[in-house]
Parts: sequence; structure tokens; C-alpha cells
Amino acid sequence: MKYKLVILDFDGTLADTFHWFVKNIRAVADKYGFKNITDEEVEDLRNFDAKHMIKHVGFPILKLPLIATHMRGLMKKEIHTITLFDGVPEMLRKLYDAGLTLAVVSTNSQENVKSVLGPDLSALISDYECGVLLFGKEAKFKKISHKCKIPLSEAIYIADEMRDLDSARHVGLDIGFVSWGYTNPEPLRKLNPTVFFEMVDEIGELLVKTD
Repeated sequence: MKYKLVILDFDGTLADTFHWFVKNIRAVADKYGFKNITDEEVEDLRNFDAKHMIKHVGFPILKLPLIATHMRGLMKKEIHTITLFDGVPEMLRKLYDAGLTLAVVSTNSQENVKSVLGPDLSALISDYECGVLLFGKEAKFKKISHKCKIPLSEAIYIADEMRDLDSARHVGLDIGFVSWGYTNPEPLRKLNPTVFFEMVDEIGELLVKTD
């Protein structure tokens, strides 16, 4: 697979934030007027897309930007508890050293993303498009393509949620799903992504040219 641009999601793809998210989304349920979810429901919801989850817990749609901002602020205060998945630093360096351009698109804040990556890994990323609305990534993909001067036909987006498939395909972008993120692997496989990564090191192995 020969790409020039690799666009990466952050939460659930680079950083292990799922358990932090579940703990804190429960903590703000009463504040914003949506359903508190049980452990059993959490596992069930990992099989569904974002719209299904929003409907199930009764997220107030008009408050989604406010809730997202609140959650980013909470994470900033606890950023020292967030870590990258094992193998992510090595994977990013392998892609960068092979001459691939790296970018990050995330609903999280750029400050949080860079704090978790640290200065050395952050410097490997050519562009950050952060604080994105839950269903607003298409415009960010186009913006990255323009800034990096690489067409989306020569790029891949690597992520962990079903909603990312539509966002990528709407702009002609290949998508790679990962097995270790917010969504369980089987539902993601059934969507027939361009590539499915079982382990972090497979990203470097499959995307770096060997010929």
C-alpha cells in the first residue's frame, strides 16, 4: 500500500482514552441531562455507531459542542493519566522516517493531543486539525490535503469508530480501522475498510514502502 499522507485519529487510535472517557462521561451525565450508562451498556454500545449511542443515552444534540468542550477541559486537568498505546511512538517514527507526511484529526484539543504525544513525537506531525465536531471531519481532511499539497487519493485515515468510515469515503479517502479502539473489532471488520490493523506495529509494516 503506497500512501504519501497518513491522517491519524487520536482518542482510541493513538491514545488509550476509552476508560477515562467512560468514567468522565458518567460524571457529567446529570449536569447535561442525559442517561448514565451501566457497565453492560458500555460494552453493548461499543458495537454501534455514534448516532446509535447518542440516541441510546439521550444526548441533547444542541449541547454536544458544550459537552465536548467540557470533556476536553476535564482531560486537560488529568492529562498526566493519559498514555499512548504501546508501540505508537515507534510506529510514528517509522512512518516519518520513511518520508510519509503525518497529520492528526481529532475531536480532542490540540493542546491535549500534543501533551500526550510529547514534544519529540509532536514535531513529527505536519498538521493538526483538532476540536472537530463529532460529524465534521470531511472539511478537515480537505484542509489537510490542501496544506500538505497531497491529494486525498494518496492518503489514508486511521481511526477506530464507525462514523469515520462515512467521513473518509465522502471525500475519497481510504480508511484503516484499528482493533484496539472505542469500537469493538467485529463491527468494524464488517464495514470492509481499506485495511484493518490488528496490532499497532502493523501500521508501519503495511504502510511503509518496501520496494
